[in-house]
Amino acid sequence: MQAAEHMGLPSTASDNRDDDENPPSKRFSDDILKIELSGPEHSHLSIVDVPGLFHNPTPFQTNEDKDIIRNLIKGYVNDHRTIIM
Repeated sequence: MQAAEHMGLPSTASDNRDDDENPPSKRFSDDILKIELSGPEHSHLSIVDVPGLFHNPTPFQTNEDKDIIRNLIKGYVNDHRTIIM
């Protein structure tokens, strides 16, 4: 919940409900929640699950959301250290 709040996203189930009349103002963020393990017994590996691409905006996926997601994905695609599965 606190991570969502810091990222400016809805943080509770009631904020995320699919209400056609009052959709949340923001569903996606270009901020990244990253969890890393470190230590001699851990290999360096980060796994990131990014949102899927979409082409047509809806009340719940705006053109701004589309741009955020595309830029986020491009950042990973352009990084030579990234493996996409």
